[in-house]
Amino acid sequence: MSKSGSIKYQIERTIMQNTVDQMSKKHRKANNIPTSKKEAQKRNIDYKYIYSYSTSKNVMNTVNRMCKYNNIKNLTELKPEHADNYIKYKVKQLKNGEITSSNYVKSEKGNIAKFDQCLLQTGKRSKHDSSITSKVEVTFLKSEPRGRYTKEEGNMIQNYIKQNEPKEKLLISKIQRAAGLRISEAVYLKARNVDVKNCRIIIKDKDNITKGGRPRTVQLSSDTKNLLKIIKKDKKGKERLFKYKSVESVQDAVRIACKELDIKSRGTHGFRGEFAYKRTKQYLEEQDIKATPYRMGNLIEKHGNGLTKKERLALNKTSNDLGHGYGRIRDIRESYLKR
Repeated sequence: MSKSGSIKYQIERTIMQNTVDQMSKKHRKANNIPTSKKEAQKRNIDYKYIYSYSTSKNVMNTVNRMCKYNNIKNLTELKPEHADNYIKYKVKQLKNGEITSSNYVKSEKGNIAKFDQCLLQTGKRSKHDSSITSKVEVTFLKSEPRGRYTKEEGNMIQNYIKQNEPKEKLLISKIQRAAGLRISEAVYLKARNVDVKNCRIIIKDKDNITKGGRPRTVQLSSDTKNLLKIIKKDKKGKERLFKYKSVESVQDAVRIACKELDIKSRGTHGFRGEFAYKRTKQYLEEQDIKATPYRMGNLIEKHGNGLTKKERLALNKTSNDLGHGYGRIRDIRESYLKR
């Protein structure tokens, strides 16, 4: 917990007051605040509140960086130009190659917008005051390609991280790659999420770390048991497995590795793509379908209506393992399986 009165404490307090699972039932009922993001989306008010632990942490980290850059010591000093100055600085870093993803810049801008809503909802900003949401345009910047790494590329990237980065970054990338986790899920993983005995990752609603709040259990291969033992050693319950609080620190490690190894960077998302490809092959073969490279290529490229029931079942199972739930097979084919 940050020291009371510090800018970090003010930011943390403001965000937590606007994080739904931190609110009392009485407060939610009195203000008619939906308890789930899905319900809030139906009412088109999901932008007003924060519904996940990872989102609250990401917003907190972004606003701390913005305040540090602008030398802000108290939230009352925060003005719209401070957000613009910070995003302009990030755009400059991107153009200079100091950071390699425009998605990161867009994410920083989005986190500032979320904090602006936190200020408004907690009464620290009047609706008559100027919004601190940055108006700096970043849509012209190129985004990292989606898709997957090959097994060979994944091995090369992790070998580079092993040689050049702290051990924990390697472990985070390994568990993400093994279980198909989102990078935020991997970074904020808790001891209770890891079932070493049965070789599983279990993510529940109460963990509040899944995008869209979709719980799932991912069965891993037996050869991951040693990895699970290493990351869970002497940790229990709600205790976090990794000390790193910044998703970006792991993303940057992967991007640097790709740049040095001359591999087309797909960010940490490429590990999810590799997992999706491997898992889809597994589900096809469980139905006695030989998952040859030709068949996998055809599965990706053929028209959706041309998919067989068995192919749809395999893709739906993969979608569920990734935390999308059933019915997102188009996303799997276009954003995960493609190269």
